[in-house]
Amino acid sequence: MVLLRIFIICVCLLVNGIVTAQTKNFGSWNIINLKTKLSKNSTLIFEGQLRSQSYFNDFFYHEYKSAINFKLKNGFELLLGVGQYTTYQFVGNFKGPTQNNEIRPWQQLTYKHTIGKLSVDHRLRAEQRFFDKDYRNRFRYRLNMVLPLNNTTMKEKTWYTTAFNELFFNNEIPRFERNRFFLGGGYEFSQLFTIQTGWLFQYDIGKQKDFAKHFMQTSLLFTIPSKKQKNTVHFETLD
Repeated sequence: MVLLRIFIICVCLLVNGIVTAQTKNFGSWNIINLKTKLSKNSTLIFEGQLRSQSYFNDFFYHEYKSAINFKLKNGFELLLGVGQYTTYQFVGNFKGPTQNNEIRPWQQLTYKHTIGKLSVDHRLRAEQRFFDKDYRNRFRYRLNMVLPLNNTTMKEKTWYTTAFNELFFNNEIPRFERNRFFLGGGYEFSQLFTIQTGWLFQYDIGKQKDFAKHFMQTSLLFTIPSKKQKNTVHFETLD
């Protein structure tokens, strides 16, 4: 296990070195996620994000959102959320004028299951996107997988690797809007804190031309202790 941890640290340092050397090709995608249990089957979640076009420079986007997740039966979960999303100019740090200001409520259904040690979830999401002078609908499907490396399940002091792919659709042309792929890993220090990092590739389908971007995504995931409920909530971002 010591060799495994050293290997993971070396890989992270190598990736960080590559990203630093390619600062104009890689952006940064930074997430802070807070959650706490409201009851046995419900969880309150808050999340904030900052994104940049180059490595921790040229910050062009931020979002803030909250949601309530309800655990249903047989591996299903229902989530209701709302967020505020702002996009600035691509060059400079939060340089105006803004390109988009958006208020977005959404509804989400997730089905979770396991295949041996592998945890799998299928996420369906419907979004209602309110812009200053426009309204759009969007629909998303994400397949996410998490594999613990030094334990049979996700729990305290667990190293893990994770990957997901998400497809974005809308009710306008082009119908297929975006593909988002992530590959990375992390460490769950305890039920209160997990850190995750990795490579995210996003490909956007535009009306005029397509656009692709690489990001180094880092997530800090906190669980706020609940006095009434046992803290069994593990990591998961709202993104």
